[in-house]
Amino acid sequence: MQELWVIRLEWDEDLPHELTCRWRSYLQGLTFVSAITIPRWLGYSDSVLDVEIHGFADASQLAMATVVYLRVLRDLDDIHVRLVCSKTRVAPPKHVTIPRLELCAAVLLVRLVTQVRKTLRFEEASTHLWTDSTVALLWIRSHPSRWKNYVRNRVSKIQELSNSRWHHVPGDQNPADIVSRGTTP
Repeated sequence: MQELWVIRLEWDEDLPHELTCRWRSYLQGLTFVSAITIPRWLGYSDSVLDVEIHGFADASQLAMATVVYLRVLRDLDDIHVRLVCSKTRVAPPKHVTIPRLELCAAVLLVRLVTQVRKTLRFEEASTHLWTDSTVALLWIRSHPSRWKNYVRNRVSKIQELSNSRWHHVPGDQNPADIVSRGTTP
């Protein structure tokens, strides 16, 4: 849809051949969606030893993505890690640098984790947030006043909403990477 907007296609114009082919390929991939299953039981009960929330953020020129997992320690050798939720946003059509998009993904993650903590009533759970962007990490770990408005406003929002620990994750180990680059079933 965003590409259609960028090329300023009118509502009654035919799609360019390349976009038509890509759309048909996408539709064919949707037939496999029904085969995807995700366990919904989070592994939590009153007898757990510890609960941690782990959130991952990533961005590309296509999209910003977040993924949230719950890590439940039921016994010293019984650990369950489950996908709780994920959220994506299409990257803006105007050119924004990857570090800025990564920072926007971090804001999206903080908002999502805040909602997860409230919904699951895990306000006190240890929370670890992960990004593969060293630039975004530098911004987040610094005082907002060091940066110009765009970065300052987002860092302020992250620090205001989050009492979490931020960590670096290599890009090839970041589960949000798959979502930010686009994938099909």
